[in-house]
Amino acid sequence: MVLLLTDGEEPGLLGAASFVDQHPYGDDGGVVLNWEATGNAGPSVLFETSAGNAALIEEFAASALHPAGEAAMAEFYELSSQNTDFTVLKEEGFVGLNCAFIDGGAYYHNPHDTVENFDSPSMQHQGANMLALARAFGERDLATLDEGGNATFFTLFGVVIRYPAWLIWPLAGLAVLEVLVLALVTRRRTLVTIRQLVGGMSAALVPLFAAPMAAIGLWEVLVLLRPDYAAMRDPYQPELYRLALAGLTVAIVLGWYALLRRRIGATAMSVGALAWPAVLGVAMAWLAPGLSYYGSLPATAAACGGLVAFMIDEKRAGWQVVALTAGAAPGVLILTVGAIAFLAVMGIPLGACAVFFFALAGFSYFRSWSFLCRRTPHKHPMQPGTAAPYGNGPYSCRSRP
Repeated sequence: MVLLLTDGEEPGLLGAASFVDQHPYGDDGGVVLNWEATGNAGPSVLFETSAGNAALIEEFAASALHPAGEAAMAEFYELSSQNTDFTVLKEEGFVGLNCAFIDGGAYYHNPHDTVENFDSPSMQHQGANMLALARAFGERDLATLDEGGNATFFTLFGVVIRYPAWLIWPLAGLAVLEVLVLALVTRRRTLVTIRQLVGGMSAALVPLFAAPMAAIGLWEVLVLLRPDYAAMRDPYQPELYRLALAGLTVAIVLGWYALLRRRIGATAMSVGALAWPAVLGVAMAWLAPGLSYYGSLPATAAACGGLVAFMIDEKRAGWQVVALTAGAAPGVLILTVGAIAFLAVMGIPLGACAVFFFALAGFSYFRSWSFLCRRTPHKHPMQPGTAAPYGNGPYSCRSRP
């Protein structure tokens, strides 16, 4: 086991390059556990791995005392073309994991980056994971670490959820199939029309565009009020700004739903909104596979919850609610955790990326109960004494008895 302390990273990864060029251990290969910081606070997050990472992720899940990490962050990091010392060692044939605490970016590399402003629990978290993983890999047969291919992973409540990367496309396809089946079921039961479904899907684009634009506008107003913010990656105390972005997104989604529910219909809006996470899952499976689970898993779970709810007898509305809530919960959790992580990485100036996921999480919330809304026949104003057909005329939205 080797403890390597390097210098000269910012000027060009000089310390790591000198190690692989000049030190005998640099030719031996092995496992690298690289520990970084791009701020002064927050949890120590796994944000990069070497290729063929399935066994590495398995060990990380089993041995890290407090694991945290997202394959989406690893994908985003790869797309950003940034480098750390880990890059040099990885190119030299080492395998391993790259972790960092990433919050508190306003303090990074400036005179306020001091011991007094440092969040000691972040270092404790990093140190605890570092020691546990070093012991675990020290006792493991390192020759088997290249077996098992790649894995997609994310963490919820300290638990690493992972699956083989070859499942990315099947899961994306399953999400699209389930949403289509759900749309067909709602249409067959005369709860929606094709026109309403198209309208619901089109209407769902409104908050997906409006929320990011509002986030951009909020930052522009902040810069106008505080011009010194323009040169900052994040405010020194970003918590209230992050809550403002989340609250702004909630207001936009609530307003969208309240304004269009009676015009389009609750069920049509719910199913239509569900189409976009499914589309996102397919698009990301093609363009950035590590991000695909942000779309495919929420869409699959929510559609499954809706289909199960339709299979339950109408007299057991309570169990319908359970099925719908269970289906919506994974999407709300995955997307909310992802949005919070993106806010920490990118800061308020680029908060538009995070609020996009907040908006998708809002869709998941509405799916948890909107399927219970049904059109209730009313007297049609043009035909007194007759009931308006489903899909036409006035209606009321209520929970089923």
